[in-house]
Amino acid sequence: MKNSKIVKLNDICDVRDGTHDSPKYRQEGYPLITSKNVKDGKIDFSTANLISKEDFDAVNKRSFVDDGDIIMPMIGTIGNPIIVKKEREFAIKNVALIKFNQDIIYNKFLKHVLSSSLFKRYIKKNKRGGTQNFLSLKDIRNFSFPLPPLPVQKQIVSILEKAKNLKQKREETNKETQKIIQSLFYEMFGDPVKKEKGWGVKTISEIGEVVSGSTPKTTNKEFWNGKINWITPAELIDGDNYYYYETQRKISDAGLKSIGNRLFPIGTVMLTTRAPIGKVAIAGNEMCSNQGFKNIICNDELIHPVYLYVWLLTRKDYLNSIGTGATFKEISKKTVENVSLSVPPLPLQEEFAKKVQLIESIQSKQQSSTEEINTLFDALMQKAFKGELV
Repeated sequence: MKNSKIVKLNDICDVRDGTHDSPKYRQEGYPLITSKNVKDGKIDFSTANLISKEDFDAVNKRSFVDDGDIIMPMIGTIGNPIIVKKEREFAIKNVALIKFNQDIIYNKFLKHVLSSSLFKRYIKKNKRGGTQNFLSLKDIRNFSFPLPPLPVQKQIVSILEKAKNLKQKREETNKETQKIIQSLFYEMFGDPVKKEKGWGVKTISEIGEVVSGSTPKTTNKEFWNGKINWITPAELIDGDNYYYYETQRKISDAGLKSIGNRLFPIGTVMLTTRAPIGKVAIAGNEMCSNQGFKNIICNDELIHPVYLYVWLLTRKDYLNSIGTGATFKEISKKTVENVSLSVPPLPLQEEFAKKVQLIESIQSKQQSSTEEINTLFDALMQKAFKGELV
């Protein structure tokens, strides 16, 4: 980067962490913010444990959080920095706290640095842990990056934030397009809870076959890296295209045989029934899935996959309410089979599907535009660190 020097984070900022103790939690008191409470660019106070004034003061002797500081999870989902807008007092644990010399570095510039691919690669190289990843305070302090003069930092931030606003507007447009589909559903079929149109009601087992997913043994290399599509809940993105044609991981013929040789056909509606419940997609090719799905092979004389897909999306809260389990909620195959729904005349379902496909074609173009914007944003980030942006 032109006129830049390579610096370690600890050379230009005061980098600390929170308490190493385990204070006794209270019904009332001060929030103790941990890594799990820092997500999606916000601090979630609603899930934070509370500590006493005495414990709060003890933590803050070491790590008092000021307005404008950056905090960042060190455990679990590492990174995701937040510039603090302090609306209430809180203490921290398992969270990195970065304080600034404002004559040297602009906090918004550092937030972009800590959100960049440069830092993500550093995390990947230096993170430790088995069940839960963590990045040590020493490693965070030793992170090196190019630092341009302060006026250049502010120019870079200005350009990146304009690009980020464009990216956010496109994401909002995509969400609005998805809402149109559900509005069309209500317009054509009424409220799925009230079943106000008077059509016949059937259980899912009466309009299709429910097939559970399964996972080949992960330690057997012969079962993996074949040509057979095998999907997991993590691959489904809310608001994404509803047909899925290819999967991130694939299994071999031997892997398929190990889980019963069952492929479900094109048009199968795939419902996630644990971790999380309620994501839905339609198989665009033959595939199988892991145990996080219950897959519904539709009877094409009774139900159109697109109608069932949108019906399930509108009933996400209900589906979560019928999940059971202590560690995490799950819906059993039998429970899915017993879910009842209105079944409109098939020609009306087909008319709905045609309209949805038209809307989805528009959304597909929007998705291409989104990918172009994301590529542009990533390119701008790269140029920023090469000194080519200003």
